[in-house]
Amino acid sequence: MLLGIGDLQTDGFIAPGHVSTIIGLKSYQVFPQAYWMPMVVAGFEPLDVLFSVLMLLRQVRGSKARLENEYVRCVNAKGNMRVQLLLSRCFNVDSGYWRG
Repeated sequence: MLLGIGDLQTDGFIAPGHVSTIIGLKSYQVFPQAYWMPMVVAGFEPLDVLFSVLMLLRQVRGSKARLENEYVRCVNAKGNMRVQLLLSRCFNVDSGYWRG
């Protein structure tokens, strides 16, 4: 949705570490692949955020677009499979922009 806003100047995204801990990294691949948009998954500590900004700046300066994981102490490529299974038992996946 953000990429569709015509006058928005965006050079990259920082993805939320708490969500990524569960879902993993796969969902974010679309940004560097389809939109050539740098993406860094980050934790919430001040140094996590600062290092994530540095990682994004390096990608922008190098004219690269890839998915990087700054929050390696908590996030892996596949996410938390056990939690994903539990969530799939409780919730149905549906398309749309509404959250709740």
